[in-house]
Amino acid sequence: LQSLGVHHNIEWVDDAISTTPESAIAALDALGDRVAYMIVGGQDRGNDFTELGKRIADSSVEYVVLFPGSGERIRSAIQKAEARVQLFEVNTMRQAVDTVKSQQQSDSATKRLSNSVEVPVCLLSTASPSYNMYKNFEGKGKEFARCIVEE
Repeated sequence: LQSLGVHHNIEWVDDAISTTPESAIAALDALGDRVAYMIVGGQDRGNDFTELGKRIADSSVEYVVLFPGSGERIRSAIQKAEARVQLFEVNTMRQAVDTVKSQQQSDSATKRLSNSVEVPVCLLSTASPSYNMYKNFEGKGKEFARCIVEE
């Protein structure tokens, strides 16, 4: 869990090494109610995302950004758990980060985030490998960091 600092009134946390549902759950447990945004999905290896869906439903996460591959099955687990989150499907890290920035800008203007954290966290903890999009998790993390600071 590497904090990349606060940009755009969001603390960005890189957990690109998270390649299983269990590791994404552990990241949510570690960061607590500060997480408002979560980026998940990647290469689908057939993992069971039921517990991740339940954990998201029991968390402060309000927005989930889904990458291709396992994103659709994660979406199903979240919906089955009846999580009250907004779901966004994206194809690239740039789209994922821009989606979060856009939602934060909208929420800041209207004070809509309900978790009442002054600086919410966006957690990149994909619960899946990244081989369908990146050579390895390091590449995924570097792209995440790059997209955060680029306009």
